[in-house]
Amino acid sequence: MRNLKIVGSCLAAMFAVGMIAVASASAEETKSAYFVQCRKVTSGGQWKNEQCSEGQSGGGYETKAPPTTGEETIGLASGPELLVTTSEQEIECQSLTASGQLSGSKGIAKMSATFKGCSDITLGVECQNGAAEEIKSKELKGTLGRLEATSHKAGLALEPVTVEGPIAEFTCHLLTGTKVKVKGAMLGEIEKVNTMATKNNLIFEQAGGVAKWTKLLSGVRYALQTSISNSSYVESALEGVDEVHNNHYLEILSP
Repeated sequence: MRNLKIVGSCLAAMFAVGMIAVASASAEETKSAYFVQCRKVTSGGQWKNEQCSEGQSGGGYETKAPPTTGEETIGLASGPELLVTTSEQEIECQSLTASGQLSGSKGIAKMSATFKGCSDITLGVECQNGAAEEIKSKELKGTLGRLEATSHKAGLALEPVTVEGPIAEFTCHLLTGTKVKVKGAMLGEIEKVNTMATKNNLIFEQAGGVAKWTKLLSGVRYALQTSISNSSYVESALEGVDEVHNNHYLEILSP
């Protein structure tokens, strides 16, 4: 009988530990961020309007995760963007336009970016990989997530589709042919969370070439590295505010 009691106590303890682990995993799962769209439906909607702000049983709108089929586009646009390295090199572009596809509740696929009016302001020379003062990125993908466990702040990381591949390669100063390679990933903070909107802002901040944000809660580190004239790569970071726009009302849900 004593042995049965011991076995029963052990099983109870194991069950309790298992329940704690499940509860912990569930709690961690809620500490994430998701894309949610307000979409028009033919029946069974829970919302009256396209912002999904007025509840109505049987309404014409419903909140849904974006499809994974690539039919929903997302874009970025900004004014000046500054790339700063820890070795005090600065490359500035006067504008950015980018477009990609929403892919489910946490991803962006097939994004490409074009920077215009680009120059190395440290040396005072133009930079390009196509038309004059124009830099085109390689194909990028995006990952949405929480920045902190203690707040609702959310971030979007952008990185090349090719693992360890470059984000962009370009030349500054055509006479000397200074080659610049940028690899790694960039992580910016989403300005508005838990709010339906067709426009939002993705904010990149840095100090001395080190980005303000380098990790999502997943623990993966996102940072840019830049090589100039085939020198060793040094850490670098982007500075700028990118307007995020979508053709439906879109919410960055960060519970």
